[in-house]
Amino acid sequence: MSWHECQIIIANGQRDFFSNQSVIFLTNIKWEDFHIIQLHTENIAIKLLGNSHRHTLFNAIKTGYSEDALPSE
Repeated sequence: MSWHECQIIIANGQRDFFSNQSVIFLTNIKWEDFHIIQLHTENIAIKLLGNSHRHTLFNAIKTGYSEDALPSE
């Protein structure tokens, strides 16, 4: 599954981090506790990597990079 045309940004409850229109809030999970989490919606799969990849992941989702462009753990 690819990030193609994915316009959803992930943030850990920081409402002002990105535009409210494109944020899914994950308020019950700490970034440092991440291994791999997948959130599935109608036709979007979002794979969250660990804390060290957080900003790379944000950028990848925001700009629509392919999953292969993300760093591996």
